[in-house]
Amino acid sequence: MLLERAPALLDDANDLWRAVERLGTGETGQVELAYGPSAGYETAPRLLQVLAEQLPDLKIATRVLSATAIVAGVGDGTIDAGIVRCPPATDGIETHVLRRERQGVLMAADHELGGRDTVEFAALADETLLVHARDENPGHYEALLALCRAGGLEPKLLERHVTFDLAHLPVAEGRAVTIVGASARPEPGSALVWRPIDPPAELDVHLLVRAVDRSPATNRFLSTALAVAETLGWLCRPALN
Repeated sequence: MLLERAPALLDDANDLWRAVERLGTGETGQVELAYGPSAGYETAPRLLQVLAEQLPDLKIATRVLSATAIVAGVGDGTIDAGIVRCPPATDGIETHVLRRERQGVLMAADHELGGRDTVEFAALADETLLVHARDENPGHYEALLALCRAGGLEPKLLERHVTFDLAHLPVAEGRAVTIVGASARPEPGSALVWRPIDPPAELDVHLLVRAVDRSPATNRFLSTALAVAETLGWLCRPALN
């Protein structure tokens, strides 16, 4: 009986040990990731694509939430990791720069400033600036206004009525312009054009995780995501064009 059953039992024990070992190193398991609408243009999809190649057995469940909801979720443990622009300093949460992103002006394709290679803040003096509501992401809202004021601009603001508007309807209709990162620049031939701000302005996108009590899967996700960001050139200072 031992001769008949022992090999199968040993194989099962070895399989179990290997499974536990991979779970303990974070090669397997699940990570709950949330990100804001702006990260949905390129940052999150590109990151997840590479992570799927490098960590094929790690399950990553995703949700699109406001920045305030992401910070709260990471803090209370209902979310393992979050991608947020300009997050607030929060006790119990680690923030890691995931991407340093060049900022530019998004405007209708036929806008008079669209023919320029770059746009200075002074050129926006007569424009209305489309912004999200402050309570959706206070850090980004304040950082954006600080960029404008550092460039000598006190903008006229128009708040978005919807959280996520891929078409940037008020911009496409010519009622406003908006400042967004390079990852949101439209494809050639679009109804919109993006021109970088000069002198160069940038805002950081951060990866948030709990400071303690992280799962092995979350630790593996974090280390791999930051390595991917380095490989993709996201942590370099943005190029001028």
